[in-house]
Amino acid sequence: RKHKPDHVPIHCFIAESPLRGVQVTVDGFVQNGVSTVMGITDSIMYPGTMSFARFAYPSALPESVQARMVALTNRLMSASGFDHSCYNVELFYDEAQDQISIIEINPRMSYQFSDLFAHVDGQSSFAVQLALSTGQQVHWKPGSGPYRAAASFVMRRFQDARVVSCPTPEQIAQVEQRFPSAQVKVLCHPGDRLSDHDQDVGSYRYCIVNLAATSVAQLESSYAEITTLLPFAFR
Repeated sequence: RKHKPDHVPIHCFIAESPLRGVQVTVDGFVQNGVSTVMGITDSIMYPGTMSFARFAYPSALPESVQARMVALTNRLMSASGFDHSCYNVELFYDEAQDQISIIEINPRMSYQFSDLFAHVDGQSSFAVQLALSTGQQVHWKPGSGPYRAAASFVMRRFQDARVVSCPTPEQIAQVEQRFPSAQVKVLCHPGDRLSDHDQDVGSYRYCIVNLAATSVAQLESSYAEITTLLPFAFR
């Protein structure tokens, strides 16, 4: 369809080139105009999809790349006029081009990652946001927590289904007792269709498990065991 030069419909946009690479989230806060990055979380997809499988903290990217991301984010947020609150900035790192690109800037904390920071750094982003809101000085000390690795795992199906059964409160309590760092959030109920709830395009979340461990290997081993202890059934 032809349009007049001065009339661009709202469903059109201009793109120079598609962004690509490894996706991360850079979380931080601005206080008195100064940006502080708290940490970088890797966004790991299910193979061959754009659906998040887990968010792993801290990032496994090379330290030099992370340093560039921190410098970029601090420069961006300090100059933005944003102040006295948490933020998260989503980035791509294209290893082939050695290029960092900005996906989006969110003027809010990542609530799903809050306990990941608490486990690894000793302070949750909820605590940081509360301090900012009440005018208290935030002192962020990376690596001050009892764990070295943490992740938010997302359980998904790639076809819609009726939920037949979910883990009982007792089963969830047993998991959280066996793994003290674990937080289990079931997103559905027996009788629901997964599509009854807000979902990503092409996949259906039904549970989120946040977990921390002393190493990445221990983290993955613990999560594998947890999936066997949380029985779901679908039809």
